[in-house]
Amino acid sequence: MDYKQITDTILAYSDRKDAGVINNLDNFLTVVESRINRKLKTQKQAMRTRMLVKEGEAYYGLPSDFAGLRDIEIKDDNTTTFHKTMEYATPAQMNDLSGGGRYDDIETTYYTIVANQLQIYPVNPNSVLEIVYYQAIAPLTSDTPSNWVATAFPDIYIFGGMVEISAFIKDAEAAMLWDKRFVEVIREIIDDDKDTRWSGPPMRIR
Repeated sequence: MDYKQITDTILAYSDRKDAGVINNLDNFLTVVESRINRKLKTQKQAMRTRMLVKEGEAYYGLPSDFAGLRDIEIKDDNTTTFHKTMEYATPAQMNDLSGGGRYDDIETTYYTIVANQLQIYPVNPNSVLEIVYYQAIAPLTSDTPSNWVATAFPDIYIFGGMVEISAFIKDAEAAMLWDKRFVEVIREIIDDDKDTRWSGPPMRIR
């Protein structure tokens, strides 16, 4: 379904045609998308990006559509002969690391996330950070009428939109009913993603 089909269906379910509801539909969808981005972390959202580590630079901006980190590795530039998974440190631990504190370990490269930036230590120039992250869904609007969630799982938009309309008109009972359906769809999507991710025979070591 696309933007018009979804918003028309939400209005049909709600049986509301008043200006207050219609004029706030885009705001309701924004709230729904915020909930989806917090809850959904699936294979369909996984994106890969690479960043070249530069001399003296410990901070690197995260992608604008970043919604969570799945994996991060550091590799030699232009080669796959060396790569290793990095280890997470809290911002406080990173302060100790960069100051030569007790967490310092030259065999490990650490990372943390501060103010929507990736901080690393130590800085190994000319190495490459390879990040797999979860991509936030593209906002559904009249100008951008579709995204993968609207196409594959339009019910999540419809149920989520009904939660927001019910809350807006102060119908707590209806809000709880629609929220239950919204949460159920989220759970089904997550379970289906797990089944897909772990399907097939286990890897055999020869």
